[in-house]
Amino acid sequence: MFAEACRTAKGFTRPVATSIRYQDGTVTTALNSFIIVNRDGWALTAGHTFDTLVKHENDRKKMEEISRMSAPGQPGAPSSPVKMDPKFILNHSFWWGWDGVLISEVTVDRKIDIALVKLVNFKPEMVSNYPVFASPDSISLGKSVCRLGHPFVDPPTEFDPVHNAFRIPKIDSDAAMFVNDGVVSKIVTIKKAGNSLIDAVYMDTSTPGYRGQAGGPIVDVKGRVCGMQINTLALPFGFHSASPEGERNPVEDQYCCVGRGVHVKTIREFLDSKNIRYGFEDSDEEYTILERGGRPMR
Repeated sequence: MFAEACRTAKGFTRPVATSIRYQDGTVTTALNSFIIVNRDGWALTAGHTFDTLVKHENDRKKMEEISRMSAPGQPGAPSSPVKMDPKFILNHSFWWGWDGVLISEVTVDRKIDIALVKLVNFKPEMVSNYPVFASPDSISLGKSVCRLGHPFVDPPTEFDPVHNAFRIPKIDSDAAMFVNDGVVSKIVTIKKAGNSLIDAVYMDTSTPGYRGQAGGPIVDVKGRVCGMQINTLALPFGFHSASPEGERNPVEDQYCCVGRGVHVKTIREFLDSKNIRYGFEDSDEEYTILERGGRPMR
C-alpha cells in the first residue's frame, strides 16, 4: 500500500550522522533523519538532534573553567588536578547526508522539538523530488500512515587527532532506510508550549518510531508529509500479574509503545513563520499557486 509513497518520500529524506568523542576516549556515531523542504536547501529535523551540540558547548566552558581553577598559582587552586567528567564531549561533528554539505543557519524550537537548518554546498539536483505537505484537515483518527528514517545503524567510527576529524564509513541512505506503517491513533494539542508562538500539535501512531527515525517524515499513501517523527512513548497498560506464591513477577510492567510526530499543522505554521517556501496540498485550490510542473508551492 505504501510502496509508491515510500519511493516518493525517499527522494527527500536523508540521514544526519552525529559523531562524538568523549573525555574517556569513547567515540560514537548515531543517525537521525531530516526532510529537505525545498530547492533552496532548507531542511527540517527533530530539535533534539542538536542536544549533543548544546552539551558540547556547555562542556567546553566547564572544562575551561576547571583548567583555569586548577592552574598553578591560582588562588584557591586544589592541591591536585580536578578530574574531568569522563562524559564531557571533546569533539562533535555532523554529517548532513552528503560529503561536503554543511549547515549555516539553525533555528531550534526545543519545546515543540523541531529544527530548521540551511544546507550549504547543497545543489537542487541532489534531490530527485521535494515534499508536498498534506492539508492539516486531512489528518484524522484511523488514517493510514508510514514512517521513514534510518534506525539500527551504528557506523564504526574513528577519530583522527592529527586532522581533528572523525572517520566513518560511507552511509548509503537507501540501504539504511527503514519504514513501518500504522494508523493515526491520537491527536494532541499543547497551546503555545514554552516560549513558542505557535501551538504544538502532535500525532500519535499505533506503531513506535525507532532510534534513527527521528526527524524523518510520516507520510500518507500518496507520499504527502503528514508529520515528522520525534520520539516514542511507552504507555503503561495499568495491569500486572502475580505468581501464585505472591512473588514479584519480573514481567509485571506491561507497556504499549506508540510513535509521536509533529503534526503537519504545526510544521506548516513553523515554516510560514520563517517565510520558507514549501509544496503543499489543500482542498481549497483558490488559494493555491502552482509552481512550474503543476506542484503547488507556498
